[in-house]
Amino acid sequence: MKVNIHCYSIIKERVGQSQVTLDLQTPATVRDLLDELVRLYPAVTPSLYTVIITVNREFVDRSHQLNAEDEIALFSPVSGG
Repeated sequence: MKVNIHCYSIIKERVGQSQVTLDLQTPATVRDLLDELVRLYPAVTPSLYTVIITVNREFVDRSHQLNAEDEIALFSPVSGG
């Protein structure tokens, strides 16, 4: 199944683009997506330890099951003061 991922902040910088399309085996979880992202873009690895993941604008964990039509976004945590 093909999935589109929107990448923001440091993840966007390390991947080199704001949107990535991956081809995953079905069924697939967010963990599978992140594993494939690391395989294709190894520089993103350190950022994935603290990544915030949304699927269809809802926060999810790494065990969340994906569907081909899902809207996926990866964010780095942000802090301010």
